[in-house]
Formats: sequence, structure tokens, C-alpha cells
Amino acid sequence: MEPLEPRPSLPPSIAPAEPARVPRRYGVGTLLLFTLLYALLFGLMQAAGAPVVVPISLAVFFALVGLGQMLLFRGKKPRLASFLVGGVVWCLIALADSVMIWRFQAAPFNVYSVVGAFYFLLIMFLCGGLLGYGAGCLLAGVFLLLKPLEKRRGCADEANPFADTEIDGIHQDQ
Repeated sequence: MEPLEPRPSLPPSIAPAEPARVPRRYGVGTLLLFTLLYALLFGLMQAAGAPVVVPISLAVFFALVGLGQMLLFRGKKPRLASFLVGGVVWCLIALADSVMIWRFQAAPFNVYSVVGAFYFLLIMFLCGGLLGYGAGCLLAGVFLLLKPLEKRRGCADEANPFADTEIDGIHQDQ
């Protein structure tokens, strides 16, 4: 009987990849990039003949989703934060529209309208959550593309927007 060959060593455990997200701090170049992206959004919407409220609504929606990724859960759960912010913002928009419709059409307000509004808001929350998730993916994708550029330029850790930060003596994880 031949001696058994030693088993090849198993690869070391691989740490899970950090999720793409909007970092909690970033440089002037990133601000200029987002200014350019907003300018393109407004220009394309104006060229398409969209009403003024459409690009403003989209810009506010994207900005709120980005803020949600940065601030909710201390930036540790960007996908969930995008979903929640998108759902809440979409519900607020739907609620404001419904109030305006009820006010101007003088629709009767009864139990059935309350139950219908509840289901309507639930559906709007889910749809808004999916839109918020998509918006968060787009925003995080921009930062994901910027990450290698920052490394290529040889930025120091203190200038790296993806490094841990310490603000006011409190250590904050990204």
C-alpha cells in the first residue's frame, strides 16, 4: 500500500467583501463629479421636454438615498438603508398626491378609503423601496468606480474616503 499524499493546504478563510456604498466623507473631486451628473440629468430632462418637477424630484430622491446610505445604520447596511429611504420617500410622495386628490375632488372619506390607503401605501413602500435600492446601487457604483482611481493616485489613508474616521474624538466605522 502506498503512503497517502498529504492534503493540499486549504486556502485561508476569505473575508467577505465590503459592500459598495456611499462613503461618509469624500473629496472635492467627487462633489464636482456629482455636480456634473446632476447637470447631465437636468440637461437631458430639459431636452426631453420633461416638466421641471421631474428632474428636481429625481435629484432629491437620489440625494436622500445617498444620505440614507451614509447616515442610517452608520453606513454598515447600505442596501437596507437605500430600500428604507426609497420606500419612505415614495410613500410620502404618494400620500401627498392622495391628499391633493381627496382635497380637490372632494372624495368621501370612509373606512374603505382608509383600508385602501393602507394597502396603497404598502404597495408604494415596496415599489419605492425597489427604486431606492436601484438608486443606491447606481450611487454606490459611482463610488465603486472611483475607489481604484483613488488607490491609483496613491492617496494616503487620511485622504482615503473609505478609511475609518474619527470625528470629535469618537471613532466611527464606515
